[in-house]
Amino acid sequence: MADAARAAERAHAPRVLRAPWCAASVAVLALGCAPDFRAASRLLASDLPPPREELFERRRTYFDTRATQLSRERGVLILADGSTLAHGLDRAWWPSGALHFERQFERGEPRGRWRSWYESGALEFEAEHAPERITTMSWWRADGALSSTGPHVLGLREGEWSYFHPSGVLAARGAWRAGERSGAWSFFDELGRVLECGEYLAGERSGAWEVYEQPVEVLEQ
Repeated sequence: MADAARAAERAHAPRVLRAPWCAASVAVLALGCAPDFRAASRLLASDLPPPREELFERRRTYFDTRATQLSRERGVLILADGSTLAHGLDRAWWPSGALHFERQFERGEPRGRWRSWYESGALEFEAEHAPERITTMSWWRADGALSSTGPHVLGLREGEWSYFHPSGVLAARGAWRAGERSGAWSFFDELGRVLECGEYLAGERSGAWEVYEQPVEVLEQ
């Protein structure tokens, strides 16, 4: 009778189904190992869009809404993250159609010869740009008279510069460092006589300056 009762009890008890992988899973957990999801990660990664490539394009602006009179044309490099850099030739024109400026870039850095002109066609500015090289930059007035000239590195004035009155007489001479006035400077009147002289430091006048109430004539400049 006891055996019959136990058989009846087992027949009415809830049955637990075991999947074939349960024993293997218990074994993995017992060993302290985590499941390997690398294959799934590779599968998901294969569905991601490929990284964007750099693109180069020419951009144009116009003086008129009908886009018949070109104002500027420049090269732009569009990077993978969507940001842009000046790249290649950059030119602009006056409303009269005369060329205003012409310059070159390489991935945002100045390169080659840069020039600009007055609307009359007279040269206003000229400079050479080369990486890690000191080259010359010059500016002219509209009448063609030299205004200033000196060395620079990629647009930053570096070294001794000279400035001139409209008559062509030296007006000032002084040193620059990394685009700031730094070092000895002297200023002259239109007769070439010294007006004042002193030192600049990081773009600001520094120390005592000599100011001449009666300008001193400079025989050699």
